Amino acid sequence: MKIRVTHLFLSLAAAVPPPVKVVIPEANKEQAVLTLFIQIINFMLVLGAGLAVIAFIVGGVQYILGASGYVGERGSDRASLGRKTMTYAVIGMFFLVFAYVIARYVSNSAVT
Repeated sequence: MKIRVTHLFLSLAAAVPPPVKVVIPEANKEQAVLTLFIQIINFMLVLGAGLAVIAFIVGGVQYILGASGYVGERGSDRASLGRKTMTYAVIGMFFLVFAYVIARYVSNSAVT
């Protein structure tokens, strides 16, 4: 078994190409750093939006289960918690939209 696992790892390691060395000319280093910064911000905004949508869905499920009384005597607490979760998720989405607008304005003004 050890031989097969080792063979598997060696074959996977052989399939990975060697890292590519990227040389950035001196004139474009500032532009490259700015582009990298913009890409990181865009990734974080997309990640935050995904988490906000997941939080909204979880809050909706909590609200529905709490309002239906399915979870027992603490149903009203669950409904209240679900409503708060959904409210905070929507507030987070608004903040993400504003952050996206600001990031686009800054990136457009910095590039030109």
